[in-house]
Amino acid sequence: MARSIERGINIHSIAWGNATNPYQWNNIPTIIDAVKRLGYTALRVEYANSSNNTSSPDPLTRMQIIMGLCRDRGIKVQPTILFPYNVSPTDYGTYPNTPVGRYNQGFNITRTLLQAVPYPIEELEIENEVSPKTGMLWYQGLDLSEYNTPAFDGLADVMKGSYDAIRMYSPTTRIIVGVTNSNYAFIPFMQSKGIDPDIVGHHIYFRDTGNEETLKTWQNGPDWHKEMLKYGKPITINETNGNANRLTQAQTAIWGAKVIEEIMSSPVPVESIYTYELLDTPYEAGFGVATLSGTHIQDKADFTKFVQTTIRNKPQSRSDVLWI
Repeated sequence: MARSIERGINIHSIAWGNATNPYQWNNIPTIIDAVKRLGYTALRVEYANSSNNTSSPDPLTRMQIIMGLCRDRGIKVQPTILFPYNVSPTDYGTYPNTPVGRYNQGFNITRTLLQAVPYPIEELEIENEVSPKTGMLWYQGLDLSEYNTPAFDGLADVMKGSYDAIRMYSPTTRIIVGVTNSNYAFIPFMQSKGIDPDIVGHHIYFRDTGNEETLKTWQNGPDWHKEMLKYGKPITINETNGNANRLTQAQTAIWGAKVIEEIMSSPVPVESIYTYELLDTPYEAGFGVATLSGTHIQDKADFTKFVQTTIRNKPQSRSDVLWI
């Protein structure tokens, strides 16, 4: 794909976005309106459903509401499916903890979501940050042999069921599977299990180290350019932010700009970049672009300015939509 040059940065065809967790949204229309007001045109939303769910509205209804409101406002939605396997391998007794049972868990949960939405989902991610869930630590996962564990084999059963459901019930949907930390061999492991994603996701969280050379080797890990280019697939940086416990809003904005420039000037075929998260939450305070108090949404001035400036300076000739 040809690149254009803007302000000294090599630009791929980038879609801008934000990843979010909707479970504590009590006033969904207000929040979706804030997404629109902030200038975003897409939303990456986690979807976690199980037989033990007690939330109201239930996750499926909540996703239907979010997708309907977003569609009315011209906002694209990318669901990210989280499976109960990581907490309860049997989905609280619904499925046997066998390869077939785990496969059916992934297949049925995914099929239910696809059938509940009356229009094709353009992109859908299967699971999120699997390495911490399966016990893999930072700087692990670079070798295929490291995935020879019961936890990864069981997760692969679930994800294969989800993958097959998407291919069967929504064949035009582009499937995303992501890597976290340095577990770059996770994609070859998935492919060995019959799961070949259309897009590879990557989460990048930066720290104000004072050394810009560390941007290319995130937190002194492997060269992300080299690792991501091995896949030969489009890439989405579908979570990025600073260390909210260490950085101020102003520092996050400054380093966010440096990270965005590093991503956009890299040889990696990045399709989209998502900041995480939309709103501060009690368990991840400081990550949000805004804060929520009752029904009032307050933008964070420094970080919002950075995000909006980034979007405003996008090349106007692109045909792809923006993301939040």
